[in-house]
Amino acid sequence: MKKISETENALTEDLMALPDVFERMSYLAATARLGRANESDRMEVFQVHGCMAELHIIPALEAEHWTFSAFTEAPMVAAIAELFCRLHSGHTTSEILAHNPSILERTGIFRQLSPHRQAGAANIIAKIKGYVSEHADAGG
Repeated sequence: MKKISETENALTEDLMALPDVFERMSYLAATARLGRANESDRMEVFQVHGCMAELHIIPALEAEHWTFSAFTEAPMVAAIAELFCRLHSGHTTSEILAHNPSILERTGIFRQLSPHRQAGAANIIAKIKGYVSEHADAGG
């Protein structure tokens, strides 16, 4: 299994193959899966606050590796959320807690986001790390 830094490097490399930041953003938005979370998953605990659009990040832990799924109907929010879900999925609690993602900065996307979307991206990372941290604190 890849280390989280290797996953981030591979995702960054894939995005950097596109000629400019606007094409990278368009690609992420065009390939993002849009849709609302199932009614049973639309709980407060899964909602990411600080996003203009309703966004739910659903965690799952199996065999010490996390999987994250994003649900929203807003294309750019879905693009950023799914990118972070792909980055963190398949990794362990310790890896996720120790890693500070820089993929948005490395691909030039961060500086193209509005301040509100930059804050939303930080909230997505905080939500993912929050799930993982709660599990670690509970002795998991």
